[in-house]
Amino acid sequence: MRIAAAIFAFSLCAAAQQPGGIFGRVTNAETHEPVRRAIVKIYTPKQQWDEFTDAEGRFKFPQLPRAEYALITHREGYTERSYKIELSDFDNPKELSIELNPQGVITGRVTNSAGLPLANAHIQAGTSQAGASTNDLGEYRLSELDPGAYTVSARYQEGRQHELDSTPLKLATASLGGVTVKSGETVSGVNFALDAAKPLRIRGALRNDGGAFNDSVMLFASGPSGMASGDGRDGQFEVRDVVPGTYSIAAHTSTRDRGSPFWGSAVVKVGDAEVEGVEILMKPSPKIEGRIQTEGTLSADQKPRWVFFNAVFRTGEPTMTSATPDADGNFTTFLVPGEYIISFDSSHTQVVSATLDGSPIRAWRVTMTEAAETKKLVIVVKQKAAQ
Repeated sequence: MRIAAAIFAFSLCAAAQQPGGIFGRVTNAETHEPVRRAIVKIYTPKQQWDEFTDAEGRFKFPQLPRAEYALITHREGYTERSYKIELSDFDNPKELSIELNPQGVITGRVTNSAGLPLANAHIQAGTSQAGASTNDLGEYRLSELDPGAYTVSARYQEGRQHELDSTPLKLATASLGGVTVKSGETVSGVNFALDAAKPLRIRGALRNDGGAFNDSVMLFASGPSGMASGDGRDGQFEVRDVVPGTYSIAAHTSTRDRGSPFWGSAVVKVGDAEVEGVEILMKPSPKIEGRIQTEGTLSADQKPRWVFFNAVFRTGEPTMTSATPDADGNFTTFLVPGEYIISFDSSHTQVVSATLDGSPIRAWRVTMTEAAETKKLVIVVKQKAAQ
């Protein structure tokens, strides 16, 4: 069995099992006690089977057709674990011993500089989905955190609760890095002192090599206040609702129906006053001309219908771009410079090879630089062998 997400232990089951059976036991990695009522899912792109662990943490699936499956184990308060079940696992069934790591907790308090509690401040731990709001005492609790190091951020807002609210907006943000959470641990005392103030703006000019860039542009600024947005037109732009700190601004043309899209970027430091005079140079986005080639015969339904380019890291949008191959397998797309992971939507094919400008693609990752030349992507696929 090949491990897909983490390293696990396997042991032979003494009890006789039906051929093709998938069974095992789920335990707490720290205490080695059984994890009850954990959900164990086995699935393919078209089917799914669910089982719950019993009082001893054990689970067993009915006999399944010999095939490759994905398996994932979930229990609230624990880190998920997943596997890939291969054909060889049906030849010698083994008890799957799954150890789940208890998730951790971060707690703290948010006040102003005078020590008064701030209610409804939003707290976020890194890029995880763990988020919480403070209560009337300014206290918060972030749970369901996988073991690791986090940057914990706090954001407090007064006024402008909705678009029609005319109350002046005030913002305050702060972050603390290097907060390490161990399995099953509660980290307390991660506190913030925030004083809300009127937010600031970043303004400037958009241009290209020919002068002012007058197309409509969307802007996204990543920084201490989270993700701020803005827009540009007639050669000028404005990003709103920022607080002091350093921001990375990404600019993109808002429509692609004029041919090649444009992009630009800037890094801006905001102090205690609004920033004027920032200049962003808009450049044509790098282009990929792709082709999906087939070995053997594939019907139209079996051929990939979409090719996806998911940004590994992106400041601002878009984070994913897709392309649609035509009947001959040809497609064209434009990508903002950065690193991308390629995927496509067909469960009927397997990849024979993939090259970018003639060089093999490693781990399905491609890097787009600021160079203007067009890159050639070729993906060769064939029909999956019958199981």
